[in-house]
Amino acid sequence: MNFSADLKKTYIPKFNGNRDLDISEQVVEEHDALSAVSLRTVKPKRDVSYKYSEGGQYTGMEMKLISDDFALIAAFAPRIKNFTYTDREGKTRKITNAQTLFEAPAPVSGKLIKELAEEYRSECREVEDTDNDEKNSE
Repeated sequence: MNFSADLKKTYIPKFNGNRDLDISEQVVEEHDALSAVSLRTVKPKRDVSYKYSEGGQYTGMEMKLISDDFALIAAFAPRIKNFTYTDREGKTRKITNAQTLFEAPAPVSGKLIKELAEEYRSECREVEDTDNDEKNSE
């Protein structure tokens, strides 16, 4: 069987009105689909804590999903186009990949980091949902 899937993705970020710009000026992010191993390593981890009364009675639990935005973005290895900023010395700097995104000053890169992390988490959930749908149909 030859399986067909979209292995290359293109995303146009929303931050700073990017989608309202002329297409030639828009920041564009491209990435390849993650491997199963990479997907597993960036999957959010569960942090569970149990609550007890002073008398030792169980009163409930709290669960949080913890995700490392930087590890997630690094795993997706984005290729970024049309994103520049001017540094303190007046030099124009290009942001072209995860490393240059992370090295850019937070006021420049912070919103895009947050948005890409959310987009990538959504893609991870889509893959998991597809896997669950297939398991449920068996």
